Amino acid sequence: VLCTGDLTEMGFRPDYVTAKEYLDRIEAPCYVVPGNHDARNVGYVHFEELIGPRWHTLLLGGVKIVARTLRDAGMDVIYTGLHRSPEEVVEAAIQEDVDVIGISSLATDHLIVPKLTTALRAAGLDDVRVVVGGIVPDNEEPMLLEAGVRRVFHPGSTLDDITARIREYAREARQARAAAEGL
Repeated sequence: VLCTGDLTEMGFRPDYVTAKEYLDRIEAPCYVVPGNHDARNVGYVHFEELIGPRWHTLLLGGVKIVARTLRDAGMDVIYTGLHRSPEEVVEAAIQEDVDVIGISSLATDHLIVPKLTTALRAAGLDDVRVVVGGIVPDNEEPMLLEAGVRRVFHPGSTLDDITARIREYAREARQARAAAEGL
């Protein structure tokens, strides 16, 4: 369930408590993005205390929605959490024998991706495909593509397109791995 817009009329704490009680009754993954009315009367303070950090909630919600969609499409999905170093991502890729790595960027997170692709090559993981999703300025996308990123998914990318592309890139990675092994 993706809940967007105003949870409250004026951002008062009792309204957030009531909203939280309703949200807690939803028996499915629930992602909440606050609306502009929620900011009134220090409402974001109450939102962050009762529901979660605003930007983190927005970003994590998108990541979880994509992860669940890919899992529902039959793919194995490993979520490593936020703020992982390139070395940590490479180690996870080795341990999990991944085909595709997805990096989510809200502001400038994508700027470390060239370090990741370099680290992947150094570890002998040339076959692993890397995609980036989220907020990436148009003038920074060529730098990512030159670094080896297979695709940048911008806001508005459809879940069907993301799923089809990830499936395609996973197939490419397996074929590249098989060719390198002489199979």
